[in-house]
Amino acid sequence: MLEQHHPLLHLQKSGERLVGEPAKRQSITNPDKTVASIKRHMGTDFRVNIDDKKIFTSRNICYDITEIKKQMLRATLVKK
Repeated sequence: MLEQHHPLLHLQKSGERLVGEPAKRQSITNPDKTVASIKRHMGTDFRVNIDDKKIFTSRNICYDITEIKKQMLRATLVKK
């Protein structure tokens, strides 16, 4: 069974996006680059500003989380 992931998104300096446990670990050291509890803002004009450059809507963040989870699932299925 596939493990559950927390709906967290962390953006690293390299541009890589982390989801789940890796994002949770990074949220301890870099909370300003981690987005949590975004689902409650779906359907609103809520925006997240990261590094004073990148502005993300709740819809963009949820899409990123879903896409990363989908890639992780595909990688897991290919291994089997």
